[in-house]
Amino acid sequence: MNCIICGSVRYKKTIYGGYLFKGKEYFLVRCVDCGFIYLDPMPSKDVLEGIYTGDSYFNEYYIPGADKLGCLQDDDLASPHHLKAISAMKKFVSSGDLLDVGCAAGAFCLQAQRAGFNVYGLEPNKKMSEHASSRLKAEIKNGEFCKGIYPGNRFDVINMADVLEHVPSPAESLELAGNLLRDSGILVLEQPLTYNRSLFNIFLRFNMLFKKERLSDSPPTHLWEFRPETLRAILKTTGFEVIYEEVYENRAKPDFVYKKLSFKNRLSIGIKNISSFISGCTLLRWLKCGDRAVVVCRKIKPRVLFVHPTLGIGGAEKNRLNILKMFDSSGLEISICCIKEKGDLAEEFIKLGFKVDCLNKSDRSLNLFTTFALLRYLKRGSFSIVHSCLTNTNLHTRLAAWFCRVPVIIAEEQSEYERYNRRLEWLLKPVNRWLARSTDRIIACSGRTALSISSQDRIPFEKFLVIHNVIDTTEFSPVKSKYQLLEELGLSREDIIVGYVASLARRKGHIYLIDAVFNLLNWEPRLKLVLVGDGPLRNELEESVSERRITDRVLFTGKRRDIADLLPLFSVFVSPALNEAFGIVLIEAMYMGVACVATRVGGVPEVIQDRESGILVNPADSKALADAIKELLLDPGRASLYADAARKRVIENFTADRYAQKLSELYKELLGAKLKSKRSKQNV
Repeated sequence: MNCIICGSVRYKKTIYGGYLFKGKEYFLVRCVDCGFIYLDPMPSKDVLEGIYTGDSYFNEYYIPGADKLGCLQDDDLASPHHLKAISAMKKFVSSGDLLDVGCAAGAFCLQAQRAGFNVYGLEPNKKMSEHASSRLKAEIKNGEFCKGIYPGNRFDVINMADVLEHVPSPAESLELAGNLLRDSGILVLEQPLTYNRSLFNIFLRFNMLFKKERLSDSPPTHLWEFRPETLRAILKTTGFEVIYEEVYENRAKPDFVYKKLSFKNRLSIGIKNISSFISGCTLLRWLKCGDRAVVVCRKIKPRVLFVHPTLGIGGAEKNRLNILKMFDSSGLEISICCIKEKGDLAEEFIKLGFKVDCLNKSDRSLNLFTTFALLRYLKRGSFSIVHSCLTNTNLHTRLAAWFCRVPVIIAEEQSEYERYNRRLEWLLKPVNRWLARSTDRIIACSGRTALSISSQDRIPFEKFLVIHNVIDTTEFSPVKSKYQLLEELGLSREDIIVGYVASLARRKGHIYLIDAVFNLLNWEPRLKLVLVGDGPLRNELEESVSERRITDRVLFTGKRRDIADLLPLFSVFVSPALNEAFGIVLIEAMYMGVACVATRVGGVPEVIQDRESGILVNPADSKALADAIKELLLDPGRASLYADAARKRVIENFTADRYAQKLSELYKELLGAKLKSKRSKQNV
């Protein structure tokens, strides 16, 4: 089997021997790569159940002389191990619900109850659990520590005293403990470190040299032998961070425990007590010598990083803001990194409580300085999930994340158009295809986008997950009075307003909408076209309007943030885009109850159902746009039906809470799959 700490298959037998139980040999072996000690072969499930459920284990092997030590009496002596553990956990949690896993006869539960905790116990041995139930006013269950035995997020403290070395899968037990703990809860381990460095361990190794038979006839109960380093390693891989650790050496057991007090036993007692004294010496504690540890740890929140080129006012950035407003981040630590600049929306993310950093680098595809800057950033952050957005940013981020071995890598594509520099397309497509192999999921804003990118870059479609863009319906509502806004814009109440909100870029098709309105003015002179947004095409569009002598009928507002106020002014919202992967502004207009006309491009047909929630026309067709606008203006009843259906469609399909839930489920699924994959590799 593989080492559960490092996954190595290389091991060798140790000097400590192992067990000879019911005629079968179980050897203690050491991993060649990390030094972890474990049994090989592992006892079968039947063998282990026979050991723990029977009476002989506790009566004969567990604590010889248990009755004399008081462990089965109502007035039992307080175990120094338990007192250390309670003292440690009280530093972090003073009261609350506590579960003691493997509670035996209830000694720890009794001390925890006296310390002010509401205790619960779980014990696989029926006799011991019955004894614990009889002496404690608490719920003590008889059974294994497994899924479903308690509801999730239930306990403030979980104590595992002498447990991890006994369970077949320590990682599964720790993950289960993490699921049962509340977010602020702690896990306490009273962990034996039998073969950890100490003076007594040196004596033990020396003694084993002269033993002809190194196999003990005791039951093979210690499946795993931890040291402080390996214990920390498995805690980290299962989502815990150590916040307190004390390694110490037990004092020797009382004389009556030994059947015969020989010279060797007396020598062993003396060395054990000296070793205990050394481990307790303040100056030597940094060495972590000893055969036992009390460890307190808490759940590590998986760190999630969103990477954007900038947080300017754009569709992808608004989509991210809407999602994070609704996202349940209680179990995650979320950060945002901008490559070029923070942008206008950064402050809104910061107000939500998210950290926003900026690398101040170019996001050009071949700028390796950007990749290296991200590489350094990811190494410092120890992120569990890296989620990037837009093609060039995806390129740099995924490459850096692959080098840093980030567990979960997600790329998000918001368009299938103009993704690459045409001169570099021959290089970037194969690179993107190669990066897709290490990408856990590619989120596409529409099915059309997913199909196009899959076909263009020859990436298996199974890699894609379609999650449509959304708006935050809880906050997207008008603030200003309609008439106040008309006055502000210099518009009349008699004007019939056709509107469009988009950056002034050629692919948005503004010129075709201008032509459509120009052609309709003879039919309806009260028409006004309001174009919201700015961009490189503004001067050219203004010249086109001037050439047609309709400057008094077309209003360029520039960039505006009050879109929810502007949309109700429009009688018809028109999107004449030549290509559009999705179109967030479309669902904004639909939600505000505005009748919509749009071009049949990209993912738009996934948003508007033609002749049900709006009208779709072919792109680059001014006449078709004009006819659709005229149809809606001539038939207000039909326009109202389309608008109502559109609003309903948005509420049912395009709300931020739905996206946030899907994203949360995706993160849990991918993180869980990574942990499962890692565990299966270790158990091969």
